[in-house]
Amino acid sequence: MPDSVFDKESSFEFLNDSDASDRELEQVVQGVEQDIQPETHTQSEVRKRTSQVSTAPSRVIAPAKPPSTATNRIKGILFFLILILLCVVSIAHLCSLIKDLKQQQDLRNSKILAKKLQEDQIIEELGNVKRDLQNVIDRADMKDRKDNFNKIKCLEDIPEELMSKWTPDEWESRGVKQFILDNNFDEDVHWFLRKARPLFTKSSKDYQMQFQWVKEELTLNSILLEGPCVYTAKDGSTKVFVKEGLLYVKSKYSYKKEKKEFTLVYSIPKEYQ
Repeated sequence: MPDSVFDKESSFEFLNDSDASDRELEQVVQGVEQDIQPETHTQSEVRKRTSQVSTAPSRVIAPAKPPSTATNRIKGILFFLILILLCVVSIAHLCSLIKDLKQQQDLRNSKILAKKLQEDQIIEELGNVKRDLQNVIDRADMKDRKDNFNKIKCLEDIPEELMSKWTPDEWESRGVKQFILDNNFDEDVHWFLRKARPLFTKSSKDYQMQFQWVKEELTLNSILLEGPCVYTAKDGSTKVFVKEGLLYVKSKYSYKKEKKEFTLVYSIPKEYQ
């Protein structure tokens, strides 16, 4: 009902029939009658529209979706960044460990190399000392052998392995050039006598040797020598002997009824003495 009716009803509650006057009762009755009079068409339409407006269901407003997608995205980005940071830190730590291990390995290798170099140096020094000592011993042995060799006075006392090692000593030779001139030999003979070496072949008989000069493929006729100690040809034209480690070959010849001789001298190389 309209608010005026409620107001008048409420006024009834406070009125008492005994207290109200006839005039007042009449006014109340008139007011109620006015309120309950039939509605006009216009009033009915207004009331219907008003009731439709007032009774129209209110639009249901959907609650706002929580910003879960944006939050999750931010969380995902933060998690991804944290993961990347952890990976970077892990990689840096791993690189640091690898670097430390490499440095330790390099240090160990350096120590091993230094130790090896030191050992090699010690071995080399010991080798040098050994070589120097061996050289001293060899020189001493060589001196002893040379002294012993120089003391040999007889041709048969020369070790057989050294008999083929005699080499020409042109500085000690005497009269060869005059021999060539006296006999009118060409230069080839002179060259042969200066470069040829003596070859001795022991005979089956004691104190006998075959002697000849040899130069590559060239040889002279052999001469039979007889000893001991100093070996000579039967006709006395050739004499072979040793003195102070040198081999002497003296040959005699006649020139214009004059007796002459020339001497060829040979030595054994130091490495064989």
